[in-house]
Amino acid sequence: MTFGLLRYDIDLLADAVRLHVANGFAALKSVVAINKGGWGEDVWRLKAIRDAVSPGIDIMIDANYLFNPVEAKYPCREIEDCRITWFEEPLTQNDARAMGDLRRSTKIPMATGQMEGRRWRHREFIEHHSFDILPPNVAYCGGFTEVRKYAHMAQTCNMPIAKGGGSPLFNMHLLACMMNGWIAEWHLGMVAVGETLFTDAPRLVNGRLDIPVRPDLGLTVNEDAFRDTLID
Repeated sequence: MTFGLLRYDIDLLADAVRLHVANGFAALKSVVAINKGGWGEDVWRLKAIRDAVSPGIDIMIDANYLFNPVEAKYPCREIEDCRITWFEEPLTQNDARAMGDLRRSTKIPMATGQMEGRRWRHREFIEHHSFDILPPNVAYCGGFTEVRKYAHMAQTCNMPIAKGGGSPLFNMHLLACMMNGWIAEWHLGMVAVGETLFTDAPRLVNGRLDIPVRPDLGLTVNEDAFRDTLID
């Protein structure tokens, strides 16, 4: 579940961590590379997150392509003892070669590819050994047919897929049906959008989802809500 936003100060950040764990979440993701204090503040915030939860809670971080290859090495060096489950899209332009170099320089697993074109781009990541976990998103990567193709590519390399980014109500089906499917990101902002636009959006219970089995992804459109969102 993505929660670690810049607006949280250190005390609120720790309170939010404990609240989400109490609500059944066993994996938490925080954004990095957007703090005024630079990568040093990222390190400080991540250590506070780790100190606030038990060792069994997964912690992920996401830079949204904002570090250059040199900058990304500094937080990696400082947080290796925080047991980070993965570092998502650390580098500008998702440079496949530089991602491979960064991955080899740290013990922290790397993830990239949630908004990256088609299967040929993901083949480039695989050829450069750029990632450990593939986080595809059907809303950005060509739909279900295309995403299944490079999910299978990852499977042939014994790599898991774990959905990153928005649209959790669309991507949960992908992860449930693939042999190498793992964690679905529960992005609170996009969850709120889904609950607004669909009358029967599934809700988490103790950190788990029941996947709808009805046609059309099992979601019923709230026609009134869609009309309210139209912009002339």
